[in-house]
Amino acid sequence: MAGRRELVTGSLGRLRQHAYVFRRSAASPYRFRFSELWAAGRAPAQPLPALEVVSRDEEWMLLEIEGFRFFWPARFSIRCLRRTYHEVFGAPSGNPHAFEAGRARIRPGEWVMDGGACEGFFTAYALSRGANVLAVEPVGALCDALNRTFESEVRRGRVLIRKAVLAASGGTLAVDVDPESVECTRAVANGLESAEAISVDQIVSQGLVPRLDFIKMDIENSEIDALRGSFRVMQTAKPRLAIAVYHELENAAAARRLVRSARPDYSVTLRGVFGLNGCVLRPYMLFAG
Repeated sequence: MAGRRELVTGSLGRLRQHAYVFRRSAASPYRFRFSELWAAGRAPAQPLPALEVVSRDEEWMLLEIEGFRFFWPARFSIRCLRRTYHEVFGAPSGNPHAFEAGRARIRPGEWVMDGGACEGFFTAYALSRGANVLAVEPVGALCDALNRTFESEVRRGRVLIRKAVLAASGGTLAVDVDPESVECTRAVANGLESAEAISVDQIVSQGLVPRLDFIKMDIENSEIDALRGSFRVMQTAKPRLAIAVYHELENAAAARRLVRSARPDYSVTLRGVFGLNGCVLRPYMLFAG
């Protein structure tokens, strides 16, 4: 009898959570699929993978997660790495942050941009799909870590690493580097570290890579500026896009307008439901192809 009461109580709790999410959707300017709202009201279907510290010295940690080994600065927190790994490699059915959907798929032999490379999980993902990667990352210590992690691929020309901030145009920007949450590094007015600002159009015009077939951006609310700096490339080459749009409520609509103004024949899809800390519900990702 006790087990039955617990089952009923748990079911009622889940129904209340689903009802809460559906009520909140009415206040959003975006329309979501029923299945996405239902998933948003459900607890994560799969546990986060284990993270192991393989070795450590004063400067570096060598970490391993699901067989992937990567270097990480010893002064930076590792608390968010398991979640970040799931956002890249987790099955799309239980992962609204997945970076492939619809027509936005990575194909073998292509050149992929990893905008906001951080620890290199998406770079590793693109490599596993047979692609070559230009990893763009503004934090110097993380660029050093990426060079260590992908030393073999860099040597063979399959990975290029550029210390820079993706922006609407060139210049220099300051970035805020917090060792406790370095994955949330963003361009700010008075940051502790400076980085080159570069646009996607400049990257292609300078011949850093032969072409860009797929562009991923998760760059902490700089995505709209970076899309403005991708206008010529979108017009001429129509790369497939996977853009994080959850950082601000208006970002999904702004990104969709920019993409379609560059190429009206882009097929644009918004995916996922983001609503942490009581914010107005908005999509996680924009995909275009």
